[in-house]
Amino acid sequence: MNLLEQKDRRRVYGAMSAQILGSLMDLVGVMLVGVVTYVATSSIGGSGTRSENLTNVLDFFGLANVSNSRLLAILSTFAILLFLTKSVLVPLLLRRILRFLGIKSAQVSAYIAEKFFKLPLTAIQKESTQQVAFAMGVGVNSAIGETIGASVVIVAEFSLLCMLSAALLIVDPVVTVFTVAYFGLLGVLLQKLLGTWIANNARTRAEKEVEGRASIQELATSYREMFVGNHIDYYVNQFSKVRKHATRAQSDWQLISYIPKYFLEGALVVGAGLLTAAEFLTKDTTAAISTLVVFMAATSRVLPSILRFQGAAAIIRASAGTTKFTFEILDQIHDYESRNAILTTPANFSAGFAPRIEVEHVSFRYSETSEKVLDDVSLSIEPGSTVAIVGPTGSGKSTLADLMLGVIEADEGDVRIGGVHPREAVKIWPGFIGFVPQVVAMRDASIRENVALGIDRTEIKDEQVWAALDSAKLGDYLRSTRNGLDTEVGERGIRLSGGQRQRLGLARALYSNPKLLVLDEATSALDSETEAMIAKAIEELGSDVTRITIAHRLATVMHADKVVYLEDGQILAEGTFEEVRSAVPQFDKQASLLGL
Repeated sequence: MNLLEQKDRRRVYGAMSAQILGSLMDLVGVMLVGVVTYVATSSIGGSGTRSENLTNVLDFFGLANVSNSRLLAILSTFAILLFLTKSVLVPLLLRRILRFLGIKSAQVSAYIAEKFFKLPLTAIQKESTQQVAFAMGVGVNSAIGETIGASVVIVAEFSLLCMLSAALLIVDPVVTVFTVAYFGLLGVLLQKLLGTWIANNARTRAEKEVEGRASIQELATSYREMFVGNHIDYYVNQFSKVRKHATRAQSDWQLISYIPKYFLEGALVVGAGLLTAAEFLTKDTTAAISTLVVFMAATSRVLPSILRFQGAAAIIRASAGTTKFTFEILDQIHDYESRNAILTTPANFSAGFAPRIEVEHVSFRYSETSEKVLDDVSLSIEPGSTVAIVGPTGSGKSTLADLMLGVIEADEGDVRIGGVHPREAVKIWPGFIGFVPQVVAMRDASIRENVALGIDRTEIKDEQVWAALDSAKLGDYLRSTRNGLDTEVGERGIRLSGGQRQRLGLARALYSNPKLLVLDEATSALDSETEAMIAKAIEELGSDVTRITIAHRLATVMHADKVVYLEDGQILAEGTFEEVRSAVPQFDKQASLLGL
């Protein structure tokens, strides 16, 4: 995508034009200082005469007959007002463009998040969560707010330097050429010395920031195992190492920001000394002082300008490191969209949702180098039926469920829900498809917000939340607690038991009254009594709801309308529980061992 649209680019160009106008005001102010100095030195010398060029200019503005003392007052006042106006106007304009870029950064972050999280799960999992968070936050800010803002500064400062050089060329061509060459050479030398250091430093800071977040997240996620195994020190040491590298890189960045200032200040002293010697050796005192004052006034504007120019150039150079993850994600989005045709609803599509699922000759692998997880799988599921998908671990059960839900996309074959692609079905019938995973994700918020996850707080219906909790056999427990729906679950649901988290996940799926419900080992953390109650509650949903259950516990699937047995990515048998027992000896053996 283009990070800035046409109208946005026009605003940036407008900001650059305003900065150039400020540079022009600087130039006029500097020239006025030169004229004031010339008139003042002439008056002090007693001659009081004006050059022909100056007389012509003053005549153009109607000031030719004004006395030197009054002329000094007028020109000095105008120069001061010009500098003050520029000093107030340019920051205000810069503030406006920076705020605009800040808003645009937020919009671009939202755009990337929308596009990225609509990619298949296999594409999303190519990036770590820390990289994604960094890319959508710091990376976008660097690409938009810092880089484009720095570009505006560069244009403004470059225009000021060009204008000042052109004006001073008229005053003294030889000295101007010397000054431009002198400072130009210093600028090139500075960029040469710092350029690679800046880029490497920015890359290191970005990478160590991501690594630091990852180590903390990993420790928080696996705290129990690490505590019991006495391995917490390992993560702490890893975090400490990362932070040492990060702080060293941050210290280097602060040092880099100071080097140009001291470097140019020293160069200015040397240059001023050389210029002073040359002027007094080659000119009379009045002309030398006038030229020196003009050049000192110009330098007072040039030196900060060079510093701002160099700082902006450093920001752009550093952005190559901080925007790395952002552009990797943008490339991934672009590659996916260019490889896949836009999904469209068929012309004869009917608005009613009939969750008939058709899986036709589907094959899938997680990477180009891995083996097929599913190999030429075909399956048909009728609306209102109950289907159980069983098989050994690694047989492809969860992968098949992900394909039917549109979470991932098949390498070969086709999947349809209600006659459309699963990704389209989700958009056409929001809330009509429910999913309960084995591991339920929890938000650090209330029960209410976790059941109605993804719905604005003001739009959540409490009676609907309670109905879903009751179906999941969690309502009575929450009514007995003091906070009810306002009960906080803690980060990753730490304040709930594993069984309570699974029941809350089921309540989340039931909140929208789905017509298709997919349960992936959704009762694995429940005791037998609670599992039986949940199974009864799901059964009570009736024939209006199509249910697909993935389970290892055969007792939970023996009454399904259809049992599908998967092994090594292929369907070995499908039919009733007894039919599959007859067709698959291994399945029959498992059932017999359980006394079924």
